[in-house]
Amino acid sequence: MATILITGSNSGFGRLASLTLARGGHDVIATMRTPSKGEDLQRLADDEGLSIEIRHLDVTDPASVEACLADPHEIDVLVNNAGFEVEGAIEQIDDSLMWRQLDTNVMGPLRTMRAVLPAWSERGSGVIVNVSSIAGRVGSPYAGAYSASKYALEAMSESLNFEVGQSGIRVHLIEPGRFTTSFLGNKVRPESWAGSDQERRAMAFREA
Repeated sequence: MATILITGSNSGFGRLASLTLARGGHDVIATMRTPSKGEDLQRLADDEGLSIEIRHLDVTDPASVEACLADPHEIDVLVNNAGFEVEGAIEQIDDSLMWRQLDTNVMGPLRTMRAVLPAWSERGSGVIVNVSSIAGRVGSPYAGAYSASKYALEAMSESLNFEVGQSGIRVHLIEPGRFTTSFLGNKVRPESWAGSDQERRAMAFREA
């Protein structure tokens, strides 16, 4: 059995993966930016006797990444699941919003991977699972910022796969479509989005 660290574990795929893997007998480190949001997960784990440890991790904070992953040798598998979507027309997305999208969805995984790779290469084993999206294969209207972040994650993962394969490290991509999780409710939009022509077109596109 493996020790698996999962980012963004307080809801959605991260929470489900934490429970599923722990129920399969693995030791899970379920990380999240706000550990108090993991209280329900911890209670469930305690009730079922599952090996789940809630740990603080903000992937946008290098110091938080360093503290959480201080001992890479304790981890066998890293699942980069934390992320969010900026919804809006390209013309509405200012620099700060785009940087926020990239900081979480691209730089976040880069920080966590950098934290474990030197030790794992020396050890000769490790698995990285990067949760991308169908948006990393096909860009859709009003999701340009999100798609750009996932295309970047896919390119980085593909390059990394060649770089570390000789060291016994495996890199995998998961590309989900849309599922009913809290992810959809956590979208961030430009201030100019509400009531705009772009929003009306997006709603019509979604309905169609």
